[in-house]
Amino acid sequence: IVHIESPVKVPFSLGQFMTEWDVALTETTIGGLKALAGKEFRAYVDGKPYSGDPSAIIFENHQEIALVYGTAQQQQNPPKSFDWGPSGL
Repeated sequence: IVHIESPVKVPFSLGQFMTEWDVALTETTIGGLKALAGKEFRAYVDGKPYSGDPSAIIFENHQEIALVYGTAQQQQNPPKSFDWGPSGL
């Protein structure tokens, strides 16, 4: 869960978040992991594949972003939803 507080009302992206953690993020890499040799890297937003550069994903309320690295078989069931509970955080 990412909680954002800012005195300015601007959209924040996954790329900005990853930069704060000093983790590289592109369409084919996350940190030192690269999509090659039978491994894939994909981003999903609310269970749907995200096409393009995942660093461009803009954070929205109660959105689930999954970054999945692994084989094609491991990509078959990305997370689809998160139970925010009765308070909705």
